[in-house]
Amino acid sequence: MNAGVWTVGVIVGSSEMGLSLDEYTSLPERDKQDLISKTADIFLKNGADFTIKTMEELPELIDTINTLIEEGKRPRSN
Repeated sequence: MNAGVWTVGVIVGSSEMGLSLDEYTSLPERDKQDLISKTADIFLKNGADFTIKTMEELPELIDTINTLIEEGKRPRSN
């Protein structure tokens, strides 16, 4: 059943990523990027409409979603 809502996976700090903030920040940049990509892929494969790295990106994503709604687009059906 589709609830008709847009879903967003927040990557850094998620249980899916599985690291504390200290563990994450201590990683080399390349490892961070690899982990972000892997976690984003998992969220998307499990039905997220979007992923964002942190909550700081949410306001811009909300603007994007509002534009999609204005264009008549709806969340994907799972």
